[in-house]
Amino acid sequence: MIDQRGLKSLRNFSAGMLLISILINVLLVIQHFGYKVNVISGITIKNSIQFFAITLVFTSIGSIFNKAKNLSQDTKDEIKLKMRLMLFGIVFFILYILFLVFIINDLYFIISGFIMLGIYINIIIITQKIIVLGMDDHQARWRAAVNGTDYNLEGSSIFWRWKLWVTPFEKVPFNKRSVGTGNIIMVIIFGYTLLQRRVAHILDVIFLLIVLRGCFSIIEYILGLYTSLTGTCTGIKEASRGDGHKRYWMVFVTDFKNKKEITFRTYSYPYFSEGDELKVVHGIISKQVILVNDRVIK
Repeated sequence: MIDQRGLKSLRNFSAGMLLISILINVLLVIQHFGYKVNVISGITIKNSIQFFAITLVFTSIGSIFNKAKNLSQDTKDEIKLKMRLMLFGIVFFILYILFLVFIINDLYFIISGFIMLGIYINIIIITQKIIVLGMDDHQARWRAAVNGTDYNLEGSSIFWRWKLWVTPFEKVPFNKRSVGTGNIIMVIIFGYTLLQRRVAHILDVIFLLIVLRGCFSIIEYILGLYTSLTGTCTGIKEASRGDGHKRYWMVFVTDFKNKKEITFRTYSYPYFSEGDELKVVHGIISKQVILVNDRVIK
């Protein structure tokens, strides 16, 4: 069974793939009605199904082995209350499938609709398990009490990380800003791809979406577009790259009061611990972290 952080990572991946699937499907529907969409000229509904079917299988395995079981009626009612908006999303996908059946009337489009519905249902199942684990997270409540939290503590949501906030605006001197060599390389590749004006495969779309973060971080570096989050360090996980030699730490910082969360990677041993209050300065759009408690992150 995966822990709460692992489940959140699985949910983030699934939600990202679902959003990309929705975008591709919408563009292909537009193209189906005779409108030219150059950006996906090399992508068909058939090869997109092959890719997102893998996502469906992956999320299905995760939800099957991590389904919340033996819940009391009170717990079920609380989960239903917390997830009422997510449950409403099922109606959207059902209506979209009906649109594909009666308007598009193409088997591959209909299959794509059911794949998206399946991914979404798995996200709901995973979220239920995350909520249950959050209810049982006595350690998190203890950390909140130690830090003087005077508001109701609840498990963080995937949407907390996706939020965009611009306040407080942080003035960061150039000598403390960071852009990263990798981001520069990404921008060069991104620019070359745009000049070619050709996206031949669904993997190219995913790559471009990943590269966009690097582009935003460079813009933020030049214009000084930084904001901050002040919250509690709710997790530090040590990991390593595939070769096993380069170690790094994934850090999770949560602002329970304002329902915000940010994660970042550092290759230096953290000088803080779980439960510490941290002020994290990061890019407004890219969310790339450059300072923690006024110290540069490397």
